[in-house]
Amino acid sequence: MNTREARSSFHLLEFSIVLLLLGLRFSLIQNILFDIKHKRFKKEFDIGFTKFGKWKQLPNIEYISVFQQGVSSDSDGDGRKSYGIIYNVNVWHQTSKHFTIYSNTESDPALEMGKHIAASLNTDLLDATDPHNRIWIEPEKE
Repeated sequence: MNTREARSSFHLLEFSIVLLLLGLRFSLIQNILFDIKHKRFKKEFDIGFTKFGKWKQLPNIEYISVFQQGVSSDSDGDGRKSYGIIYNVNVWHQTSKHFTIYSNTESDPALEMGKHIAASLNTDLLDATDPHNRIWIEPEKE
């Protein structure tokens, strides 16, 4: 094998590795599972049929929030950003710590998810889908 063939093979290998990593990244699914009975949760990552994640003790939940967040991205790499809004459902604990459990580009599904989680965890919900009109909602019994 001469030098030119070796370089060509190496570039093909590099390209294959990049494609493999991109494929894995786009096939990655993240789930957050709650086990209310045992007061624990798990962040689970799925790649195909393989799942990763460990159960952790559920912290003392203070409240659930649904809020509007502006996002920007340069999806085609041309330097021009597009702007939009996303609604996140967060679980707040230990005064100022939180983790996001759900996101949606529409407010209604995010708010419904927040209500469901708040009712399941028997905690209050902060509806901040309108940042100028925040509303506290008491949990409904399921």
